[in-house]
Amino acid sequence: MMEAIENESEFHGNVSDISLSHFDAGRKFSEKTAVFVDDENIRKGMRKGQGLFNPGSILDYCRMNIGIPTINKLYLKGYYLRPLNLMLCRDNDFEVTVVEDNKKDAADMSLICDAMETIFVNSYVSTYVIVSGDKDFMPLIRKLHRHGKRIIVIAHRHCTSPKFIKGIEKLGHQFLDYSIIYQGA
Repeated sequence: MMEAIENESEFHGNVSDISLSHFDAGRKFSEKTAVFVDDENIRKGMRKGQGLFNPGSILDYCRMNIGIPTINKLYLKGYYLRPLNLMLCRDNDFEVTVVEDNKKDAADMSLICDAMETIFVNSYVSTYVIVSGDKDFMPLIRKLHRHGKRIIVIAHRHCTSPKFIKGIEKLGHQFLDYSIIYQGA
């Protein structure tokens, strides 16, 4: 197994930071993952008592169950721009894109453009994690699917359209309820 670590040219970090669960069947460690977070969408689904949304919980889940997050992007509306939010993002190695408050769907469009660019610029990425329950991302999911990418959508089931969830699963991809990740954090 140590040979796999030494040959992983894309891995950024210390080997001691990797949990042993990454070595399950060798797949998880070699799986390169891009994580795209629609901050506003995931915040809206947080229920009282759940506290602050911590983007690090998403990356921790990915490391333990999906693969190595190599691209981490979070799209944030200007009115959520607070020092604590930026600190949580930067401490967890997220590239933050701040969009103007009054631009409807500006964050969604930025996320879609970045995900599409990743297909061509970072072709080594095999798994895309979209953190949003916004059904407007279905065309992106279809396009990623056509390019042979594995897709995992993480969102709050209680505020995600059942039709959107069925569409993801019909393509053979996975929907995860954020509460599973939140409870495990």
